[in-house]
Amino acid sequence: MQTQRAGPIDVCIGENIRAIRHARGLSLAQVGEALGVSYVHLQMYEKARARITFTKLCVLSDLLHVPVSAFFATLDDPATKQPIPSVEIEEDLFFFRLDELDPVYMSLIGLLAEQIKGREGKGKD
Repeated sequence: MQTQRAGPIDVCIGENIRAIRHARGLSLAQVGEALGVSYVHLQMYEKARARITFTKLCVLSDLLHVPVSAFFATLDDPATKQPIPSVEIEEDLFFFRLDELDPVYMSLIGLLAEQIKGREGKGKD
């Protein structure tokens, strides 16, 4: 089994998990236990030494009371190579549960996931 190196998306997600966890005043142990992983494994996500699944990212968004998009908030815009600007939105207005999403939005999320997967796969022989 080949180990994949962390890419910029993994680093972005990890940094944002850590920042949000710290902003909530939660320890690695607290969040890890609630997520069903050890604090060491959560730390590996935060340091981009392990890749978090989208399912766990959805659970984590629920636990931390943030939208899934919060974990991608500092991802660079590929067109400009600049950080994507974040928009200050009332958390309660923006937070949603995946099971409450309109099918059109779920389709768009799926397309985004495919684009990300394709972007990470480029350049590998």
